[in-house]
Amino acid sequence: MKYVYDILLNFNEWGGYEFYEWYPDDDIEYYKRIPLIRIDDNTYKKISVGSILENKDFLDKIYNVAEVYDKKRVRNIDYACLVTNGKEVIALLLNKEGKILMISKLLIDEAEESIDIGNSLTEETLSILCNIQRGNDVKNYLTRYERRKLFLLQKEIDNLYNSKNIVKLKYFYYEINHHMEDDVNILYKKIKMFLEDEWSSKHDDLYNLVRLSYSKK
Repeated sequence: MKYVYDILLNFNEWGGYEFYEWYPDDDIEYYKRIPLIRIDDNTYKKISVGSILENKDFLDKIYNVAEVYDKKRVRNIDYACLVTNGKEVIALLLNKEGKILMISKLLIDEAEESIDIGNSLTEETLSILCNIQRGNDVKNYLTRYERRKLFLLQKEIDNLYNSKNIVKLKYFYYEINHHMEDDVNILYKKIKMFLEDEWSSKHDDLYNLVRLSYSKK
């Protein structure tokens, strides 16, 4: 089994933040070693959005192999590995059933090194029991900053609706659609549907409008 040594990983449930989206207060871990697996393009694409792997032999092989520095000691991780298709690489954190719990991308130089090592490996076959989509399809393609803005917008709209702040809710609705809607329930549902659409400049405009509404004296 091939290993990659001394790399930083930032596991999260959203399919891995790019290294330039890492925050200083993230739970970034320093892995002493982690096994590396080469797989085909199709399997890599499925795994990158979350899956359950039907591979007991594979899970047995990586069990308790990865090591992470934990303060003054080194501890073993039950199921963790890197997978590469020879062009990209991600780290997986799994449970004993083969479900991918979290994913991490790598720093650019460590990713290049891992891919180089992976290109010398023989492809392994990993069977996918089923795919698990994290959040919805739209959220998976958002940047970390966009995802944060979407969360705040959803929270704001819910708060306005629940507190019966109809005037402000209607104002935001009009700015999105450029026409009025008197039925508050329909208005609320349409704004929620809009927020689930593919991210666009209109979402940024609404976010800025919400921020501006709180800065007014």
